[in-house]
Amino acid sequence: MQSAHWHLELLWRTRDQRVIILKSLSNPFPDPPRGRNIRPPAKRLPLLPHALPGESYSDVFRRALDSARDATHFRRILHAQLLLCETPRHLNRAVAAALIRGRKHQMILPKLTESIVCALYALRRCASDGAVLNVITGIIARFTVYGVPVSSAYYHLGVKFAARARSLDAMRKYLAVFRQGKCRMTNTLFRAIAAKCSIGHRGLGEIRNGRWRRDDLLQVCTGFNDCEGLQEKNKFHLETWLDRDDAQCFYAWMALLSLCKAEDEIWHEWERWKKGKHCSKASAAWFVEHLAHAGGLQRAWLIVYQTHLDFDVLERRTKVKLLQRPEMALEWTEDMQAEWESLHNEQ
Repeated sequence: MQSAHWHLELLWRTRDQRVIILKSLSNPFPDPPRGRNIRPPAKRLPLLPHALPGESYSDVFRRALDSARDATHFRRILHAQLLLCETPRHLNRAVAAALIRGRKHQMILPKLTESIVCALYALRRCASDGAVLNVITGIIARFTVYGVPVSSAYYHLGVKFAARARSLDAMRKYLAVFRQGKCRMTNTLFRAIAAKCSIGHRGLGEIRNGRWRRDDLLQVCTGFNDCEGLQEKNKFHLETWLDRDDAQCFYAWMALLSLCKAEDEIWHEWERWKKGKHCSKASAAWFVEHLAHAGGLQRAWLIVYQTHLDFDVLERRTKVKLLQRPEMALEWTEDMQAEWESLHNEQ
């Protein structure tokens, strides 16, 4: 009886043994093995010391940089300062403090690209996107003057914030850099630029940055006015990087055209699309939606007639726009009549 009680007690004590083993196997910092002399971790000095009486915030940072023991300590101090930057002025001063301390410290900045990018995004809490764009442009200019390698991440970030800030001049400048081959325009970046132009129907980005001027956005998409004399291979508007075989890129492109109210360009895309192998009623409904949003109701009704498109497959907002001009319909069906009556009954 006593032996049985002991076995039960042993099972109870080892009931969580499997969990303990799994935790020890997944522990990224396991306990040091016994029988070995483990060197204790060195005590690190505080990265940013407390301010002395009469010192400003910037003085503390500069004093910490001057007291750095080596390049690693310098990088840690600069990284800590970048995480604390709250305004464009703070970030500009942090970058400038590293640039003026010699070549050895200047070459630390490329290793802190991710930290600087995070600091730039953090500035959006208290600064406009236009102000952040100016900081990015200034950092690129300073790196170029001092001969510090400029990561492609800065150009990617710059063109995104240029789209956010609705700046035609900045978009021209950054897209020209991509055409010069300093960095590569990928399909992912193309879609990101389109998204930053607030292509959604809800237009949430317009609350912060307002709307693009249609003429300016049309230049960004289809060609800048001062670049008409350039050869096709030297032009740098967004269409030159468009991959029409990528469905997501093409969707973003069509959303940009409808945002510009570029009815003719959308119709040219439809003329090209309907000759391809991917033409279907679903894609026809998609073109009808963009043409209706761009104001091309007559051409939208023409696509509905040519493709024998069921009126019910269209989205509600598209049907409402089409039924604003029912006289343009080349064919009137029972579905159209039912939707038209339903719309008038709601009014």
